Amino acid sequence: MKILEVMISSFSRNASVFRLAVFSLSAAFSVVAGQVFYVSPSGNDSNPGTQAQPFREIRKAITAVTPGDTALVADGSYLGFDVFDKVGASNEPITVRATGANAVVITTTDRGDNRDTIHIEDCAYLVVDGFRSFNANRAALRVQGGHHVTVRNCVFGNNATWGLFTGFSDDLLIENNECFGSMTQHGIYVSNSGDRPTLRGNRCHDNFAGGIQLNADVNI
Repeated sequence: MKILEVMISSFSRNASVFRLAVFSLSAAFSVVAGQVFYVSPSGNDSNPGTQAQPFREIRKAITAVTPGDTALVADGSYLGFDVFDKVGASNEPITVRATGANAVVITTTDRGDNRDTIHIEDCAYLVVDGFRSFNANRAALRVQGGHHVTVRNCVFGNNATWGLFTGFSDDLLIENNECFGSMTQHGIYVSNSGDRPTLRGNRCHDNFAGGIQLNADVNI
């Protein structure tokens, strides 16, 4: 009986070690799944986007990323950008993330519609993380259509209408953002038939109207 108990105990320990090894192997693969692109004020958009040869603009990185990829953006000033029809997956999101506390996206006049500094449309499983943007002609960041878009750790201030606006977008996650000084409306406005949004940890203050406004449409 004691021999059997020792065998069972030994098997249990070995099984635990095996499970740990499998978990570690899976974690290692998850870390390297997807390509990483780099963006820096010292870069050039003719570069390949590596850490040694980064892109200059976030716009260029947006054209390069595919499901599972990450664009890491250094501190500095960058032109406003559009993200159209970029679709990741639940286990392979597309991530655009600032690596420091001062990656600033500025308002530009060289796009067809310059009202929103960051314009995201018909995207899914996209993460925008850690940017600052001020003085937009309408919204610092606008999400239109799509689903499962995450906006986190951003600071949007003194924009003409909203800090962050969404319309017809489902399953949004909006967390840990600061929105202040919106001149005519709200800090964050979740508008027009957006289902199942999650908002948490946001700080909205000194806006003309509401800090956070959610619309509830019966049917559109």
